[in-house]
Amino acid sequence: MINKLLILSLFSLLVYTSCTNQKKNIHQENTSNNQVKAYKQIAFEKFGSDTIFIFSPEENYVLCTKAIDKSSGNPNALTEFFVYDTDNKEILYEDKIPGAIISWNTNTDLLIIKQKGIITSPEDNGKISYLINIKTKKRKETTKNNY
Repeated sequence: MINKLLILSLFSLLVYTSCTNQKKNIHQENTSNNQVKAYKQIAFEKFGSDTIFIFSPEENYVLCTKAIDKSSGNPNALTEFFVYDTDNKEILYEDKIPGAIISWNTNTDLLIIKQKGIITSPEDNGKISYLINIKTKKRKETTKNNY
């Protein structure tokens, strides 16, 4: 009799804990789906369906850029982008830069590489680069020039 009571108690405890964990997982899944829907919806409204999403190294920011049509032949086509903070659910930084390649340098710095106007020497590759801190929105020139 005691064994049956013990087994029944353990079984009830097992059922209860599995139901509790299932509710937590559903809540976490819904929260992450809402975050995904938020930045993807904003990107769709701004850029249409041709959007590229690149997460920061720590994955708490996402860089959303409009895919550039390479067939247009315009090397200075506008690169439109924004950075979305997935923790605070807001756009931190937004810009349009002609002919730019944008990537993450650190978790809060974007590396911008673009074509400059006039090439001044044979050693010059025609590219300039700078960093933009998405929190302070300040620009910092870089000396890196091997793109």
